Amino acid sequence: MNYNNYIGIDISKGKLDLAVLNQEGELILYQCLNDKKSIIKCLGEIFKESNLSKEDTLIIAESSGHYINPLIWSIIAENYLLWIEDGYQIANSQGIRRGKNDEKDAEMIAIYGKRFSDRCQLVEASSECIENLAYLNSERELLTKEMVKYDQQLTDHKEYVKPSFYLSRKKRYTELIANLKTHISEIEQEMEKLIENDPKLSHYAKLLRSIPGIGKQVSIATIIATKGFTKFTDPRKFACHVGVVPFEYKSGSSIRSAHKISQRANKKMKSLFHLASLVVIQLEGEFKDYYLRKQTENKMSIINAIRGKLIHIVFAVIKRNEPYTKEFKPSFQNCTN
Repeated sequence: MNYNNYIGIDISKGKLDLAVLNQEGELILYQCLNDKKSIIKCLGEIFKESNLSKEDTLIIAESSGHYINPLIWSIIAENYLLWIEDGYQIANSQGIRRGKNDEKDAEMIAIYGKRFSDRCQLVEASSECIENLAYLNSERELLTKEMVKYDQQLTDHKEYVKPSFYLSRKKRYTELIANLKTHISEIEQEMEKLIENDPKLSHYAKLLRSIPGIGKQVSIATIIATKGFTKFTDPRKFACHVGVVPFEYKSGSSIRSAHKISQRANKKMKSLFHLASLVVIQLEGEFKDYYLRKQTENKMSIINAIRGKLIHIVFAVIKRNEPYTKEFKPSFQNCTN
């Protein structure tokens, strides 16, 4: 779709800086508080003063965690067109920059939106549910790390600390771990309710969980990372994002290293698909057969190929809108390094 006007928004905790780039190429700056009421009022004034229409005006903002939620609530309530782009992507499209402030960032985002509008992926109603899932999932990860930390200390200290001191710490930590498990379980139940109440995401979750090795945590994390399969529609691009695609590093006749995985990746998603791979190689089927057949080769290369194939199957079941079946024959071609 072609747009005539663009609004770039730089988001901070307390305020939004907005840059309107109209079809004449003029840039007009605005500012408002970062709450739903103020945002709705400010956008209403902008559209009225500049005589903009919702159908041909694209609003662009960079992803900024939970600080972006008031903007999403406002956009959904008033039916504006919003594109949320990764901040790293925006920053690396601008070339060399000197100096920085919020107004300039808003202008940069508006210009980026105009330049790359053909790439835009508009926010849908499910986006609010996904943001809520992401918020709950971050809390779950935080509590899980705390639980593992306390559990590891109990294991590490057992043989090296005076028994009376160890037992008193063990009692306290055991109570903390039990409480954390309860809270984690409550969070997981809340996340499941969010998915169940959204027909589209509920359907996606069922499709993903039909795949061997893909359970609740991997399916939810994948839905969050792909923004409900709107941010990523190509399995190869998502595999790059996760960090399972090997790249070559050479210039002219100089070869810096063999093909290797990029460290610029979503490490959490990579670890989840790694665990899923370790599960499927224990189950009877093509994945186990492939693993056993390749045992003489580098183990991590084999696991990486399985991670890559799992990602391709994830996108295949979503695209076909059908659950995974045992008749599905995974091909490992182009999945190895």
